[in-house]
Amino acid sequence: MRPSNEAPARLRAFIVSAFAALASLVAAACEDPKDKAPPPVTSTAPHVPCGEAEIISPGATHCGIGLTLNSALTLDGLPLLGGSPFRLGEDMESGADSLMVYPSPGGRFFFVRGCEGPSLEPRRCPRAAILDRHGGRLHPVTFRAEGPTAFILWSPDERRFALVEPLPEGFHALFIINPETGEAAAYPPAQAAERFRIDEALLRWASPRDVEAQLQVCARACAAETRRFASP
Repeated sequence: MRPSNEAPARLRAFIVSAFAALASLVAAACEDPKDKAPPPVTSTAPHVPCGEAEIISPGATHCGIGLTLNSALTLDGLPLLGGSPFRLGEDMESGADSLMVYPSPGGRFFFVRGCEGPSLEPRRCPRAAILDRHGGRLHPVTFRAEGPTAFILWSPDERRFALVEPLPEGFHALFIINPETGEAAAYPPAQAAERFRIDEALLRWASPRDVEAQLQVCARACAAETRRFASP
């Protein structure tokens, strides 16, 4: 009967594994702590309802969202965008003079708008973004309107929200936005001949992804309609 090589093979494997583990422990003990990458900075605050929309000045906070004296955004005291100012445009040097904060009902998402002018009298709010507490992600949102006020209606599951933006002459633009990506559907489309006057009080979510609106549709004349609008 030939002797088995199984036992020596197992012993060799055990010795190799033990030496590898020992080498890892020695390397970890000798590692300079300065060479370690810092852990990502994220908020650990829970998602809780925090109230209505509010406009804040530099140095103030609302629902954990802050605007510093140099116009940088913060989340629960932690800087966003590397602490750089929340600029009103990609080609603009100036940061926001005030910040409009629209929290979602559950407290996970925040629609924010950077505005020119103080919080008591904002003029234009040309920059918009959505802040997601999951990892502190900030998604840009592009609008063709820059008014300082807007009406927002969140879907029941908070996976979308509808925004009614006032336009000149009493008209409105409707945006339906995905807060997880910043993707938006705009109504009427930019090149459309018709214009809308929307009754905000009658705006509702007809389904988890569709908004129904009572509105005046105006081209050469205006007519009352009920329309359903799809989200992105």
